Formats: sequence, structure tokens, C-alpha cells
Amino acid sequence: MSVYDKARELVIELRKESTYTEFVEWQEKVLADPDLKAMLTDLRSKEFELQKQELLGQEVPAEQRAKLHRLYDVVRLNPALRRYLELEYRFIQMMMDIQKTINEAMPIKLPEK
Repeated sequence: MSVYDKARELVIELRKESTYTEFVEWQEKVLADPDLKAMLTDLRSKEFELQKQELLGQEVPAEQRAKLHRLYDVVRLNPALRRYLELEYRFIQMMMDIQKTINEAMPIKLPEK
């Protein structure tokens, strides 16, 4: 059996996980509602812009961070979006744990300077 077959098996098992199924269920609910989708899209857009600035080594003004934090707080006031974000976090955490397991089992050494 190839590693690709094993990867497909992992996908099949992941799709059975409540972490994944609940996330997908709430994702569909949020994206089906134009108002919720717009709020989520706005939040993601602002998060992406801030992260892009950080990755480019640009200083992110404190006011921009505070504005994003306030937007996040407003979005979380909506029960559907709050639940979606909680489930999204759990799903991402699960995927990061899987990636960590693989990385620990197969470490890649970087060249020393």
C-alpha cells in the first residue's frame, strides 16, 4: 500500500470525526446566510491584511490591532459565528496536531549557518 493510499485512508477517517463534521455543518450554515458570510469575510480580510503586514516585516499600528480585536468581539456576539469560530479552531488544532505528529516522526534538518 502506498503512502498516498494511506493518506486517502486518513482523509476517510478524518471525515468521520465529529470535529470535522460539526465544523462543516456550521460552515455550511454560516456561508448560506449572506449577513453571516459578509461578517466572516470582513473579519478574515482584516486578519489576512494584518498577517500580511507582519510577514512583510511591516509594523502593525496598535490601533489596527485594536480595531481587529473589536471586530472579532463583535463577530463573536453572534451565536452562530461564535460556534463556527470555536469549531474552526478545534478543526485547525486537530490538523496541526496531525502535522506535528508527522513532523516529529520524520524530522527534516535544516543546514546550519
